[in-house]
Amino acid sequence: MESVGKRKRLIPIKEDIEDKIPRKKPREYAQEYRDRIKRNTEIYKLHRHNETIRIKEYREKGQTEEAKQRNRDLQRARQQKYRERLKDLGKTNPEKPKTRHAQEMQRRKWREDRQKHRLCMSTQKKTATNSKRREKKKKKKPKHCNFDCRNKTSKTSRGNINKCIQNSKVP
Repeated sequence: MESVGKRKRLIPIKEDIEDKIPRKKPREYAQEYRDRIKRNTEIYKLHRHNETIRIKEYREKGQTEEAKQRNRDLQRARQQKYRERLKDLGKTNPEKPKTRHAQEMQRRKWREDRQKHRLCMSTQKKTATNSKRREKKKKKKPKHCNFDCRNKTSKTSRGNINKCIQNSKVP
């Protein structure tokens, strides 16, 4: 504080106060605004809807070749930074989703390997695996059906009713 004459000033000047109070940066204000919108789901949905319309209009309006090139360069730089972050985290390229053809080829390979494995199995081992497979199938199969034995009514087809009657024990 400056002194005026012989006395010291008791009330500080406005500039002195402003220097001591930290000012928020514009990006902090923007971040608070976005957080406030996100907290209210209805407002956020409306905001997202308006943004999608705005961006769609921007794309439809078209851009100059310079603007397109600038956006490509910026996107390329963003992608490079993203890859660098992945390398820093110890991850290499993110896994690409497999195509249908690649999945089919993988399954075919597994199928062939499994067939070769079965050829080398002994008969005892084959019967053991088959019995295990049958047990699993029985467990998966539903134990009940939509058939009332007393009224002999069902929501299923007639053939299923006959099977149900044969398998069930009516008192």
